[in-house]
Amino acid sequence: MDSFVVIHKPELSHIKFDYDFLQVVLDKSPVKLYQYLLNKQTSSVGTYGTMQVSIPGSSYMVNWYFYGTDVDTVTEMKDKTFKKVMSEMLADEPGTVAWIQDDTYILDNMDAVLNDYKVRQAKRKKQQ
Repeated sequence: MDSFVVIHKPELSHIKFDYDFLQVVLDKSPVKLYQYLLNKQTSSVGTYGTMQVSIPGSSYMVNWYFYGTDVDTVTEMKDKTFKKVMSEMLADEPGTVAWIQDDTYILDNMDAVLNDYKVRQAKRKKQQ
């Protein structure tokens, strides 16, 4: 499921929300997994003669994941909550949960977790 929902910006001091929406990346009713994706750009200031110029740097993507029953009650996914929350959400795929439990999957590779889960779900449906 890939849909977007409008949010009231959560009060998280370390995240600057530039957009008022989260992407729903997994809907395990009643709990949903949301993603906030931001393209960060680095730059520096240099001088050219007597002028100051902005020198473009690189860009990179930053992901934040949240979970909750709706956008007004989201909680940021942290390393310390990842194993418990994701094991509960993905309990219908024991293989994925096993990899979460043995730390093969961690929060930093959430894309791989979700891909593994979706592949296993597709195989299960195909076998039925």
